[in-house]
Amino acid sequence: MRAVFALLIACALPLTACDANPSGGATTPAVAEARTVHFVVGGMTCEGCEMAITQALLQEQGVSEAGADHKAGSAWARLEPGASDPAALAAVISSLGYQASPAPTEP
Repeated sequence: MRAVFALLIACALPLTACDANPSGGATTPAVAEARTVHFVVGGMTCEGCEMAITQALLQEQGVSEAGADHKAGSAWARLEPGASDPAALAAVISSLGYQASPAPTEP
C-alpha cells in the first residue's frame, strides 16, 4: 500500500511543477483597458448638434460609447484599446462644422 501511495505522489509532483511560474511573478497577462477621452467643442447650439456629434463618434472604429453636451461645449468618447487617437476623433467632429480639440488632460 505504501508503494502505491508513493507512486501516486511521485506522479503528481511533476504535474504541479508544470504549472509553476519560473520567474516567480504573476502569470496574468497585461490587459489594455478602455479609456475615455474628452473634447472641447464650439458651435453646438442644440440637442440636434449633440446627436450629430454622438452619431459621428460612434461610427469610428473602437468607439464603444460617446456623448456631447451643447450647453457645456464638450463631447466625450469611450475608446477600446487600439482605437483612433483623440486628435483623429476631434477631426471627425470638426468635419461636421464644429470647432473641436482634445480637452487638456489633468496631471
